[in-house]
Amino acid sequence: MKYDKKVWKTSYPDHTSRMVGYSFLLVFTLLIFCATGALSKEITLSWTRNPDPVDGYKVFSRLPDRTYDYQNPAINLPVSACSSEGCAVSVAVPDNLDVYFVVRAYLKSGVESQDSNETVYRGMQSILPKEIVLSWTPNKDAVAGYRIFRRTIDGQYDYSKPISSIPSSGCTSEKCFTPISLTPFQDCYFVVRAYSGANVESPNSNEVFFDIDQFVQGLAGTNGTSGTTRGAVSGLSETVTGKNITPDQEITSENRDLHPAVEVLNSRYEHQEWIRIMWTEYVLANGEARVAMGDLDGDRKDEMIIGLGPGHDPAIPGGMFQILDDDYSHLTWGRIGWAEYNTENGESFPACGDVDGDGIDEIFIGLGEGGQGKVEVFHYRSGAVHHQGWAQVDWPEYNQYFGKTRPTCGDIDQDGRDEVVLGLGSNQSDPAMPAGLFQIIDHDFSSLAWGEVDWPDYNLFNGETYPGCANLNGEGKNHIVVGLGNGGEGRMEVFEYRNGAASHKDWVTIDWDAYNQTVGETRPACGDIDGDGKDEIIVGLASNLDDPQIPGGIFPILDHDYTHLAWSEINWPEYNAGNGESFPTSGDTDADQKDEIIIGLGVSNAFAAGGLGGETPDTASGSFEAENKGGCFISSF
Repeated sequence: MKYDKKVWKTSYPDHTSRMVGYSFLLVFTLLIFCATGALSKEITLSWTRNPDPVDGYKVFSRLPDRTYDYQNPAINLPVSACSSEGCAVSVAVPDNLDVYFVVRAYLKSGVESQDSNETVYRGMQSILPKEIVLSWTPNKDAVAGYRIFRRTIDGQYDYSKPISSIPSSGCTSEKCFTPISLTPFQDCYFVVRAYSGANVESPNSNEVFFDIDQFVQGLAGTNGTSGTTRGAVSGLSETVTGKNITPDQEITSENRDLHPAVEVLNSRYEHQEWIRIMWTEYVLANGEARVAMGDLDGDRKDEMIIGLGPGHDPAIPGGMFQILDDDYSHLTWGRIGWAEYNTENGESFPACGDVDGDGIDEIFIGLGEGGQGKVEVFHYRSGAVHHQGWAQVDWPEYNQYFGKTRPTCGDIDQDGRDEVVLGLGSNQSDPAMPAGLFQIIDHDFSSLAWGEVDWPDYNLFNGETYPGCANLNGEGKNHIVVGLGNGGEGRMEVFEYRNGAASHKDWVTIDWDAYNQTVGETRPACGDIDGDGKDEIIVGLASNLDDPQIPGGIFPILDHDYTHLAWSEINWPEYNAGNGESFPTSGDTDADQKDEIIIGLGVSNAFAAGGLGGETPDTASGSFEAENKGGCFISSF
């Protein structure tokens, strides 16, 4: 069995220089294939082949008043799909919108031509909504009314000029709503504030985002059986039906008894904040949180991605993950783009890394059992999550029978771009299959190397790997810290990438004999907690319910030289006694050059939130904290 070949990948943006100016004529041919729905059509774009040898063509599209996104072609057509006379592709377009197209030829080396001539499909714009309807649950206590505010993507809210205001008498007991006029081809953000008779005003509700790009994409994919087409609303799943239970936009006041999923500690290891997953049904059914941090918007402050555990309730959609801003307010929900996996499992293992060197992190979502060794790549843009590509472990046997991936990211070769390290699940059900492996893939998803835990007995007994990346010496080059699963005796192996291979550097063992001898699982995460330019290692630990004498909720923090710095503890005694496992990460949310410690919690649906330590969890910014205490939040369009 070989596992050193190239990693399979889908198209991914190439950021190499574009030096060649191929010239070719783009001929536009319109073919209408379907009349279903009257919302979308399929057209054919065709053009003559370039006279010089090329490897393929990229098709880019845009709407009026927009620019082309050259990092994300609408279609990537290999030259082998063209005839000797020309190339042609089918494209779904909204029936009533103008859509512009250009084509670029490219070589696999990264060289790309300039734009072809631009051509346009002329539609009509009447299908774009002239207004939307915002709705939210009314405040539980008496308020005089509600004010609605709007901003554009680059603008600020003007709280002296609400775009709409409705009295509380205009609401039913369950819902308030108001129509809002839209500006064509403009993304919009909305918040609501409640106000009292004395004109005391609440803080903002959660923010809702209307994404015109996603709206148009939804139109293009609509068929004759569709009922209604919704705009993209942060926090709602892609499909809203009567059966599926979908994430909340905000936790209301009546849900204050729900347990938190993430604890934030400051650089002194002190409790700072509790965070809840904004999805009541998931919290009650599972509640597990796998966390990652990364700068998704280029503001030098890290956002938080919360991956979820496997779904066992068919009424709860799988494959979801939540994104929070650097102040821990809700930004949006994302979903794995694989319906079958979401139905069968749906768990997500998030990571963040800047693989193209542009200063903005991409999101990597690893999959659980049945995930076929895949990792989906997203980027966060204009308030929404956009699919960017797929990567896959180059090991067909593992992918077929197991398939779990745990990604982490770090610049291990000092080229200014992050690589991705893929930890794998246990193979213990098949002793004949190698275990203890992890794969390193480059920024372009090509394979750099395979690594193997240097402990044959562990590999035979379990073999799963929990990788983290750490800048231990302050020189910018990341080492790979590989945690082990059950039976790992509290050990972690440190690797260094050099001369094209992952080479053993050190063994590290946590200083807790009782845990090491019974469970021994280690889940390392790395970050510069003290601001000295060198990463520390936070070691998440597994649950140990079999031995009540061993306390749960405890995790160690090690310095860059592996010396013990401190023990810390999750500030929730009931959780620690009933589960106690920890999924750590770290990130700098306030740009002070010191990472906060972020601890995701395990399954805790059996425990009440009583006994929480530190600050009592509160609802997010939508709660009305002036004279009244109800929840004010936007729920949907």
